[in-house]
Amino acid sequence: MEPLALTIANELSAIPVLRAAAGAYAVTAGCDNGVARQMELVVEEIVTNIIQYEYSPGQRESIELTLATSGGQLELIIRFRGIPFDIDYLRQCERISLDEMVTGGGRGIGLHLIRQLCDEVRYLNRGKDGQEIRIVRALPSDEVASPGPEPVPQDAAQVRKPLTITVRRMLPAEAAAVSRLAYFTYGYSYLYEHIYDPGEVRRRNEDGRLMSYVAVNGENGEIVGHSALIPDRLSDMLELAVSFVHPIYRRRGCQNTLVTHMVDEMRVRKGEGIYAMMVTSHPYSQKTGIMHGMREAALFLSRGQPLLMRGIKETEAARESPLYMVRLFDRTPRGPYHSPSSHREILEKICRNLEVPALFADDPGEIILPECGQLDHESDPYQCGHIFIRGYGDDSVERVRRTLRSWCLDRLETIYLYLPLLQPATAGLCARFEDMGFFFGGLRHGCAGNDWLMLQYLNNQRCDYGQLKTATPFGRELIDYVRANDPVTSLTFS
Repeated sequence: MEPLALTIANELSAIPVLRAAAGAYAVTAGCDNGVARQMELVVEEIVTNIIQYEYSPGQRESIELTLATSGGQLELIIRFRGIPFDIDYLRQCERISLDEMVTGGGRGIGLHLIRQLCDEVRYLNRGKDGQEIRIVRALPSDEVASPGPEPVPQDAAQVRKPLTITVRRMLPAEAAAVSRLAYFTYGYSYLYEHIYDPGEVRRRNEDGRLMSYVAVNGENGEIVGHSALIPDRLSDMLELAVSFVHPIYRRRGCQNTLVTHMVDEMRVRKGEGIYAMMVTSHPYSQKTGIMHGMREAALFLSRGQPLLMRGIKETEAARESPLYMVRLFDRTPRGPYHSPSSHREILEKICRNLEVPALFADDPGEIILPECGQLDHESDPYQCGHIFIRGYGDDSVERVRRTLRSWCLDRLETIYLYLPLLQPATAGLCARFEDMGFFFGGLRHGCAGNDWLMLQYLNNQRCDYGQLKTATPFGRELIDYVRANDPVTSLTFS
């Protein structure tokens, strides 16, 4: 029997359409009327829970139901883009008896009902693509449906009284609350898509790929903010990232309290420094970074999908172009840098902006290179490519050219090229790469002072620099310098 797919709006009035389709399909597939009515009830229970609990107030989305038969089983697959919920919570509910559900205030009764009517129910968090519930019925019974997280507070006035915020490391059981918080803040537009999967959030905190901190409302224990530190293999620094505050708690000091705690902790550890990729669709995160000593060092154009921050107006369809902002705890002089003469002045300004001394070498003159250089390249999930020159050779320019051509054909949005500033050949060969269409991006720090001059290439794109928001005059100066070097816009730059 051929599968059947239906899509409805997330409105309770549309549920009878899915219910009728599930019953009719079950009968056509060979189920008796009793089983068909049970499948109608299952669809109604799950979709009602989704609509009532898995969306923010006023949110408009669609829900998809796919009906299919396979291996003598009836499959119902429900997909939706709603508030992330936690598969581990569902498994807990599986182990709760009906008596415990009743005495516990009704938690999990909907799950218990569906468990009796189905053979198997599976939940899948699909990251930025939302949630999936898969129901299998041969003849007997089993469980699920989401209890849904607590409703979002709708009246901002109720949280406008003074806040007492406590910052601490996230507990494993709080991963689902963090995923929901990301959804309340950004919908499904956040660049770090693992944040939407509570299980993945827990695993990454356990193995050290992510160090999550939460801001907790001291009055009611509610998690109102999140930020994390991510180890950076390029620089041995920690990236301050995955930061968000519930929309109704914004501008009340939550983010500042979070970042203050984390930066202080990193200073105690005596690390090399901390950095963040601060969005330019609005200046608020940049201001938080500035308050904690972070300064602009590079502009990464078209780094990821547009960030849709709820409650803050944003421009449509523009990919996010973050400022790379750094605070170095180690004030040992950097360099000597072998900068191209054309970019030496702006690199000196960046170092002064960072309040870190840097030495600049004179023009090295003619350089004899080995036949073969060392080059690494990798693409990422955000349609960007990264080329790292580890050591120059006579073949370096041609290898970069071939990689660039290949990635343009693969339709990557932006290609970043990292030139080692401690190597004399960077001063002479930078112009060769700029002839290919690469242009200045800024200074990117590396391990043990092995810093990079970052160039970038926009693949069939035009950046609207006027839409990029900055929090400081130097941030604007850096953006204007990048714009003046962009081969697409430099002809009209004034």
